[in-house]
Amino acid sequence: MSNLVSLPIVPYNEYTTAKSALVGYSRNLAADLGMVGIRVNCVAPGLGYPTSASEETPEEVKEMIISHTTLTRIASPDDIAGPVLFLASTWSRFMTGQTLCGWRICYEIEHAMPPK
Repeated sequence: MSNLVSLPIVPYNEYTTAKSALVGYSRNLAADLGMVGIRVNCVAPGLGYPTSASEETPEEVKEMIISHTTLTRIASPDDIAGPVLFLASTWSRFMTGQTLCGWRICYEIEHAMPPK
């Protein structure tokens, strides 16, 4: 999942469109499957580095992403693992249809704050 859906700071139109569909699909699945106890959530950490998917990301794109990130760094695979483990655990047993976002964009969008 990608948080480019919420804040498309990189012009990856086809990629962002596909990720938008996943958010909608997961919310619909959550609504359909909740009655039988199945939870469906998403994790949208932003760019994870180093990964095979991001190894060819240009340095200027990484720097631009970092400049829009509250923690001033790109997520590592270990940063992403924690939220995934949380969602897979019983600690999130009452969560469904949600998207956990990285960076700072989910907060900004919910609270109508302009990006820095």
